[in-house]
Amino acid sequence: MLDKRDIPDALVNHTTAWGIDDEAAFNFTLGHCDDSYKKGKLFFNHLMTISNHRPYTFPDGRIDILSASHQSQGGVKYTDYAIHKFLTDAAQKPWFDNTVFVIVSDHCSHSAGKTDLPVNRYQIPCFI
Repeated sequence: MLDKRDIPDALVNHTTAWGIDDEAAFNFTLGHCDDSYKKGKLFFNHLMTISNHRPYTFPDGRIDILSASHQSQGGVKYTDYAIHKFLTDAAQKPWFDNTVFVIVSDHCSHSAGKTDLPVNRYQIPCFI
């Protein structure tokens, strides 16, 4: 398992209390995929994004919402931007056509609290 301490500062555009920006995490993951492919090894990666969590900050200049606004919509939009960039960059790799990408949330918005979640009110998308 790796965390933000394992990612070179040169890749990091922005940090929060949760960790590094989504782009940096995706770019680091692309490098790991490349390394495994070059060694002829199969690979599995699990990555958790953080920009769509409070305080909803991210690198400026990527989307049309300023990070300083601390808007949840900005955090979600930036995460969407970073996922799109990751998949676009991955599509240029020799391993892309033999790779399955699964993008799923671990929870939905407003899921914090001390009681059980009413499951019928929460839908979590999964893209394969």
